[in-house]
Amino acid sequence: MPAVDRNNDALVQAAASLGRILNETHVEYAVAGGVACLLLGSRRTTRDLDVAVNLPGDEIKALKQAVAQREPRFKSIGMSLHYDNDVPVEMLTTSQFVFPQPLGPGSQSVQIGEQWIRVLSPAAIIFAKCGRAANNLDSTRPATLAKVGTDVADIRFLCVQVSKTQLLQTVRLYPDDKRARIRKHLARLALDYPDIAVLSGYLEESYDSGELGET
Repeated sequence: MPAVDRNNDALVQAAASLGRILNETHVEYAVAGGVACLLLGSRRTTRDLDVAVNLPGDEIKALKQAVAQREPRFKSIGMSLHYDNDVPVEMLTTSQFVFPQPLGPGSQSVQIGEQWIRVLSPAAIIFAKCGRAANNLDSTRPATLAKVGTDVADIRFLCVQVSKTQLLQTVRLYPDDKRARIRKHLARLALDYPDIAVLSGYLEESYDSGELGET
């Protein structure tokens, strides 16, 4: 695993511990968000752990409670889950958010110490982040614009890890409606960020050629 900033040690350990539990309980999952970027070599900092899970939304609360029962360093109160009372853990369903379905082909294994966990692939992280960034580009709120900056920085970091083939293989894992949203969001970001435009270009070329369906 790439070197991780010591300030993020708790997040990495939370990811390793949660990954172990989800592996043991056979829940399909993948670490997402900022921690996924960390585990793929980014030097960014983040405050919480996002995990995509392939479960219905009404089963998330029970899963959080089960995690806390198996590992006392996790605490579950209501719908919340924390690691060591410090790291917020959010479980996001594949049906409600822009994640690949199934998660397996859209994720990869990363080793933390002796533990292997599943992490979204670079392309899948990009697709998850491009929506929030694109939707908030015109915001006037400083906090929102700061999140846009972080998302764009993550996308830029991941761009160099993604080939056209990987991008297209991953986007095929999404339902048509989510694929259309990814296309729209990347095209919007491409207007403001030329270095991200190459990703949008890959999709447009494939739509134009009929590889990804009708334009």
